[in-house]
Amino acid sequence: MRLLAALISLVLWTACPAQDMLLHPGGTPPAHGEVLPLDTEPPPEPSPSTLLSRTIGNLGVLEGDALASLARLRPVLARSTDPAVSQARPVRSLAIWSRRGRQVIDLLLTPDGRLVLKERVPSGRMARVAFVDRPPIERLLTQPGHYLGAAQEPEVPRGEVFEVPQPYTPGWEVLTSERMNERMFRGMHVRVLPSQRDLADEQFLCRLPSSYDPARPPGLLVWVDPSDLGDPPFALHAACDELNLAIVGVRDASNDRLVVDRMQLALDSVATICDRFPIDESRIYLTGMSGGGRVSSMLWSAFPDIFAGAVPIVGLNHYRQVTIAGKRLAAGFGRPRGNQARLLKTRRLAVMTGPLDFNYEEMKERARQLAADGFAVRFLEYPDMGHTMPRPDRFFDAIAWVDEPQRRAREEREQRAAALLERVREQIPHASPRQRRTIREQLIEVTRLSPWGEAGRTALDLLEKLEREADRERSRHPPA
Repeated sequence: MRLLAALISLVLWTACPAQDMLLHPGGTPPAHGEVLPLDTEPPPEPSPSTLLSRTIGNLGVLEGDALASLARLRPVLARSTDPAVSQARPVRSLAIWSRRGRQVIDLLLTPDGRLVLKERVPSGRMARVAFVDRPPIERLLTQPGHYLGAAQEPEVPRGEVFEVPQPYTPGWEVLTSERMNERMFRGMHVRVLPSQRDLADEQFLCRLPSSYDPARPPGLLVWVDPSDLGDPPFALHAACDELNLAIVGVRDASNDRLVVDRMQLALDSVATICDRFPIDESRIYLTGMSGGGRVSSMLWSAFPDIFAGAVPIVGLNHYRQVTIAGKRLAAGFGRPRGNQARLLKTRRLAVMTGPLDFNYEEMKERARQLAADGFAVRFLEYPDMGHTMPRPDRFFDAIAWVDEPQRRAREEREQRAAALLERVREQIPHASPRQRRTIREQLIEVTRLSPWGEAGRTALDLLEKLEREADRERSRHPPA
């Protein structure tokens, strides 16, 4: 029966005219998409790489399964006064290209966390809209945003904690009751209240590495404080300077606050810092102490598509009940499943505690069970450690291990980009016009391998130089 239903669906799908689909510019399927800031005019031609797309102010490239899933959306007509549209806030725009044209779509987020795609039409006209299932375009949702103004960057302190000025950027993830149950409490009978935070009343605190350079984007470490202070603590500073990590914390987000608010504010702080500063989004991590450590482990499990790892300190939750000294301790969340679990197994978790910590036995058992289930967990215990922050050198060991896969992958991409760039530079002086087309494609590949790295920036400069030379050549020999 399932096979028959699938065949019927396929026949119905292939029978649908392209004009009935929302994202079919010129009546043909989309071939390329780009994510843009709000109210941005898209370029006339699609960008060939993420680096080139971001250089002109765009936020990234939409391709593969995400683009294919959007191509299948069926629209409905709606007025701007319809509640589903009027109550949704604009968050991004999409530029979609096909063989026959270009189309601009606005991306809106409803208060309950649903995505709405709305075609851009003149005022007063009814627009076609489509409601989007979250899983097919999860990367659009979790992409925190990108810093776009390095040339106009205000002077900010390096190596010091400072208050991030308002306004703040809401996180892409909206922690509604439905979203929390989907990501954290699947299979558990839990009633979850949605987040009630008001960003206008919040205060974020940031510390940039002492050697911060916008041309060398740092990663980001989210500090979850058990107290109301929120200041990134001294024990983290040396490691973050050494590994080129910025730190962000939240004032008045202690253990006394609802967990869902603390989680939402962590997501909001990521979105805000990524909008304010150039951040390497592949290196976003979590840490926290005591109750903050428990929250960091919950975020690590719930959002492995945002956070690449975590270092919970003297506090850890996981998805099973444990019994310590005859006392049953409840599971902190539901066990992750499917793609979420598969991705989570690539995200390292370094657990820090010691026998003088009253959470020691619980953390040891939870870490043992996580490791037995195939998750990348390292249990770091220190004989002299109680319920306190670790020494700076010990924290460095923990976060360096968590960061190692992403750091190694980035270094390998940079090495491949540098080698390709060196070969291309040797060819440029003697290249014919036809060979220069191949060289341009190779330079674009360098920008894909090394977005914002030295090789990528050099390739970008060479691409601009080649374009100027081509313009001069065209001006000397105009077409007849």
